Amino acid sequence: FTQLEPLGVVAIALGVIATGLYGYLVTGRLGRRYSLWLGGLGIASGAFLMALAQNLWMSVSGCFVIGLSAGVISGTVAAVLADIHRHQKEQAFSEQAIVAYTFALLGPVLTGLFVSAGLGWRGSVLIGAIAGVLLVVVFRNAPIPPAPASWARTGNARLPAAFWAYCTLLGTTCALEYSVLFWGPAFLERVIGLPTA
Repeated sequence: FTQLEPLGVVAIALGVIATGLYGYLVTGRLGRRYSLWLGGLGIASGAFLMALAQNLWMSVSGCFVIGLSAGVISGTVAAVLADIHRHQKEQAFSEQAIVAYTFALLGPVLTGLFVSAGLGWRGSVLIGAIAGVLLVVVFRNAPIPPAPASWARTGNARLPAAFWAYCTLLGTTCALEYSVLFWGPAFLERVIGLPTA
């Protein structure tokens, strides 16, 4: 697990970046419903691969699949929420973030419980994978508004400096958040001396 940790984080990040750049092609071809299914089942598949892997590179590949799939879900969910809650989309985004962070916090807690019980970290990942499959099955028929008609690029106008400043701020904020999220536990274990569980 010590070797998987930094490589897995990088693999997840690369998957999310790839989806950020090219995920719209997948969503445009499959539509929102199937993109959400693909994302949910993709995360579950990546988690199964990571948890059941017999070597480091299978685990890292599972992390990459998780990153790709998470990118598809996050982009699709944001678009669907914006269409459903047009005038209250900011509130919907905030509420969605609260739910997402709650489950994100449950992951390390569940992993700590499994490790402290002597069951290892893999069992907690498998529970997450099973939960992902169940979510897809339970919500497979939830109403999802269709995407608006696709827009075409018009002209070669340059994006304003404010756009690039916002992108820089967003990238820096995400980098800080993930640095704390992913490397914070390793710091607490290796530098502070807290037990793994």
